[in-house]
This record gives sequence, C-alpha cells and structure tokens, in this order.
Amino acid sequence: MVRRRWWRSIAVAAVGLALTGLVAIALRGRAQRDQARLEDRTAARLGFAVTERVQLPAEALQTVSAFVAYAPAIDRATFDAVAASVLTRAPRVYAFEWLPLVTDGERAAVEAQADRDGHPGWVIHDASGAAPAPRRDRYLPILYCYPDSPALGFDALSRPEAAAVFTQACTSGQATVSPRYRLIEDATDRASVLLYVPVWRHGRMPLAVDQRCATVAGAAVVVFRVAEVVSDAIASADRDGLDAVLSDVTAPGAPVPLFESRPGAADRADHGHAVELPMFGRTWRLTVDDPRPVPWPWPAIALGVCLSLLAASATELAVWLTLNRRRLRALTRLGQYRVEGELGRGAMGVVYRARHVLLNRATALKIVSPDAFDAVTRARFEREVRLAARLDHPGIVTVFDFGVTADGLFFYAMELLDGLTLRELVATYGPVPPARSAALIRQIAQALAVAHAQGIVHRDLAPANLMITRRGEDCDLAKVLDFGLVKRLRAVPDDLDGTELETATGVILGTPGFIAPEVLRGHDADERVDIYALGAVWYGLVSGRWPFVGANADAVLRAQLRATPASLTKVVPKLPLDLIELIVDCMQPDPRLRLRSMTDLITRIDALYSYEGSSLSSSPAPSWTSADAKAWWAKHRAVRKASAA
Repeated sequence: MVRRRWWRSIAVAAVGLALTGLVAIALRGRAQRDQARLEDRTAARLGFAVTERVQLPAEALQTVSAFVAYAPAIDRATFDAVAASVLTRAPRVYAFEWLPLVTDGERAAVEAQADRDGHPGWVIHDASGAAPAPRRDRYLPILYCYPDSPALGFDALSRPEAAAVFTQACTSGQATVSPRYRLIEDATDRASVLLYVPVWRHGRMPLAVDQRCATVAGAAVVVFRVAEVVSDAIASADRDGLDAVLSDVTAPGAPVPLFESRPGAADRADHGHAVELPMFGRTWRLTVDDPRPVPWPWPAIALGVCLSLLAASATELAVWLTLNRRRLRALTRLGQYRVEGELGRGAMGVVYRARHVLLNRATALKIVSPDAFDAVTRARFEREVRLAARLDHPGIVTVFDFGVTADGLFFYAMELLDGLTLRELVATYGPVPPARSAALIRQIAQALAVAHAQGIVHRDLAPANLMITRRGEDCDLAKVLDFGLVKRLRAVPDDLDGTELETATGVILGTPGFIAPEVLRGHDADERVDIYALGAVWYGLVSGRWPFVGANADAVLRAQLRATPASLTKVVPKLPLDLIELIVDCMQPDPRLRLRSMTDLITRIDALYSYEGSSLSSSPAPSWTSADAKAWWAKHRAVRKASAA
C-alpha cells in the first residue's frame, strides 16, 4: 500500500515535470522565433538606412556634376560652395571630389589653374608621393576636394582599382561604387568606398558605348567611410546589442568585409539574418545577428517545478488522508484523552500534548502506529511502559496510563513537563555554573540509583533525554525521560504475566557521543554505561560544548573510540580541579577505572558541595541554593515572555 502510494506521487511529479519541460521548450522556441523575426526586421531596416545614406549623397552629386559639366572652367570657390551646401544634407560623407580627365597637352594649364586657385606647387602625381607623375596620354587627378584632402593632385588612373571603377562608370554611363578602398591619406587599412559619377562635356552622354570613355569630361566622386555610414544607420535603428556585418559579395571568392559592429562579428555572420543591397553596380550584404543566446524561461520552469511538487504533495496528502481518516479521528479523542497538539517525535513514536477529559489534567501522550511495529519493536514498546511505570521516583517521569485503541494505536500517558532539556539549556544559555551543574547531576544520579537498584540501566542518557522543570515553589527539578532503550541487567518477573523481559542482541542503542566505549565494542554493559553518559553530559554542562562532535553520527562514534575530549583545564580554566577530576573519573574509557555506582557519584558530589539531605555538613565550595534556582527561573520566564511577544 505504501509503495503504491509513493509511486502514485512520483508519477504525478514526473508528469508535471515533463509538462514543464515541454512548456519550457515551447516558450524558448517562441522566443527564438521572435528573435529571428526581430533580426529580420532589423536587417531590413538597417539595409534601408545604409542604402539611403549612400544614395542621397549620390543624388546630391548630380548637382555637383551639373556645375562641373563644362569643366575645367569651374573654379575652386564655386566647387567648394556647391559641395558645402550638399554636405549639409549628407553629413556622413567624408569628401566630395572633382577629377577632370586631362590630356598630356592640357596638363600644364591644369596645374597652373590649381596654382591660381590657392594650391601653390600643385602637380599631378601618382601614389608614390608628391613627385610629378610620369608623362602619359591621360590623367585623372583630384583637382578639387571638399573638405581639403592630402590627396589633391593624385592621379586616379595611376591606381589600377580606381582606374577600373572609372572605366566601368564611364562605359556604363551610371554611377559606380568602388570595392573596399584604402585612401592614400590613411595610415591604417580603414574601409572606404568611392562613388564615381561620370560627367560629360556639355552634359550629353554619347550613345555609342565605345565613345563614352573617350569623350567623358571627368568624374565627380563622393568618398564614404563605411564605419561612419553604418554606425549612423545602426544608431538610427536603435538596436544596441546586435551584431551587424556589411560585406561586398560582388568580388570573386570570399565576401570582402566592409564593416563589423564589434571584433569577431564577421566570423559569426553565417548565423544571422542577411539582406542583399544593390549598390551602384555592386552587391553588398548586410547581416544582423543577436549574439546573446535565447535564455530558458527559468521563472516558468521554477513555477512548473513548484506546481509539480505541490501536485505530488497534494496527491500524497490526499491518499494519506484517505487511508488515515479513521486514525486522524481517533487522534483527536483517544480514550479519556483529548489530543491538543504535537510536542515532538522520537525513535519509538510521536508525543502529543493532551488533556484527560474527566480530570482536566494536562498529559503527555506517546503514540506509536502499528505500521511501525514488528514483533521486537512491539515488545520494546510494551517493556518501556511497564518499566517506566515500575520506577517510582520524583526524578523519573511518571506514567499514568497505558492502552491500545480500536484502530491498533499503542499509547501511554505520562506527566506533562514544562521546562527545557539540557541540550536546550546549553544551546540557549551556554555553560552552566559548576555548582548548578553538580546539583542537576546529583538529582539525576539519585533517580538512576533507584533504577539501577531494580536492575535497570537507561542506556540512552543524553542531553535530549534529561529535562529541568519547576513545580510550585520548587525550581530546577531534574527529570529523566525515555526508558524505551533500557537493558535488563537480570531477569525480572513481569508482574502481569510472569514472563521474562528480554532484549534484542546485536544492535547498538543510544545517542552518539554519549554511548560508553565498551558498548560500541560489543562488550557486556552494566550500570557504568550510565555513569559514562552522565559524565559526558556533565562535561557539556560546565563547558558549553559536548565532548565528542563530528559531521555525522559515524564521525562522532569514531571520535569516541579513537580520541579523548579536550581537557577541561584548557576549555574552562577556572573550573575547580576536584570537579574536573570527578568528571574525568566518570568518563574513563576503561569501565574498570570508572566510578562503580551512582551512589559513589553522589558521595563524591557531596564532598564538593553541600546539599539538603547530604551526609556532609559543609563543603569547600558554595552550592546552588533554592534562591539561586528561583532567580534563574524568574529570568527564564521573562526571556520566554519577551520571545513570545
């Protein structure tokens, strides 16, 4: 039944997680499609912006061409005025140039005109520098440039790639853009392009193709820095974070990069979305890519996982409620007891706060479900009740009642204590004063002496099984809890049926850190195992730290077998040496060197401190008085009220 119930919850969680995965994949796919559509739209918008920023200056260049149609009669002042006006409408243009076609016979007159226009020493030169170019039939020098450029006088026909673009422009009669070009004034390879617009004398282009380059007057040229044009287009599109790559695909072989928005963007260009841009006789490709990966919808995934776990938990709860409805009804009213709330859980069951219906007495109910029982466990539970009921001492918790419900729930009722365990005492308040610790240990030893006299060893003395409480005016009363792990020292007839109460063998019972070493080694145990555990508890009370600690239970057990606790003379330097010696005698790893009985322990404590009922009338150290206990409990109640508030 339990296994099927767990599988049902696991199946619900698995289905929920699978649906969460499918939804996450669908959402991420939609986000990827949205990103792709955004890249498409951005590529189209950027392509339009780039084309516009090249075509507008080309159209404006027609105005310049009209003025220079009767070249070389135009002077520099007129050219600068016209070019400056056009440049205001195309601010991303690097320069406007006028390159007249000059024959060798006209060369001297053109150089003289340039000298008159304010460029003394101007000569036609090639790419090698300012030295006059060798004599040729024709020249295509940069006569005017706005703004001024170091390239003035450069003969474009001396550079093969420039000459090829000029020939293509005059042959086609159309504006023609150059491939990637490096200007002679650039020290580094900055990508630039030149747009050549052929100009014919008197503005008339010959119809015969073979006559065009022979009768052309020159070329009006607009120079672009590609990075400035594309960066301006990207800024206008407002698409920060996207990679943009512009390349010239007209040239044979691999595309020639003209621009990349960031280093390495051209290497990722194949993953983006591209548009082809016809550009004055060439084809440019603009690729837009978002390098940021599409994230998984983690909020949706987290929500789906939470809902899956909640659905599994709800399924488990629904099944549990269905199977345990009768038991839940029984828990609210158990015989003569009304259950009010849970106090804690232990190895043998759950402890509830309850109240006797007729007597209106607050009670602690310990309940164990039959699902957790086998034959040995049931015998141990019944033994716990019977032995605890047999131990009559104010320092041992009192058992009132015992029974089994109609649903098979085993329970017993015991006195409800209002206090705190020694573990809580140390965790909350730190080390306990030596005199008070001795008073508490003495009370516990008196209670255990009664149990040992009846042949019963607790075997699980630990800070969590020892409490301090108050009753009326009596404060700091110590109580020993949970005799469920006791071991019979000798066969004691059961008062109910005359059978012997035996224990299971081969199992180490107790709390790591407080189990006597001989028990860990599988040897026989006697009263001295409780003396060892009580010494370990006492060590923790006076020092504020337990003698053996570790990352887990195995580590604590290994520490007990292989090491000794830190010396109290170093941990608590001001602790009386006689008290340290007594604690050490209680914790001797060899039981033969340990104190023999709780009576011996009480006698040793009385030799250090005087207590009511002790055999000594005086002691060398002040004891813990009832006034001290009342003052501490008054302070403790104030702290609890403040915490509750």
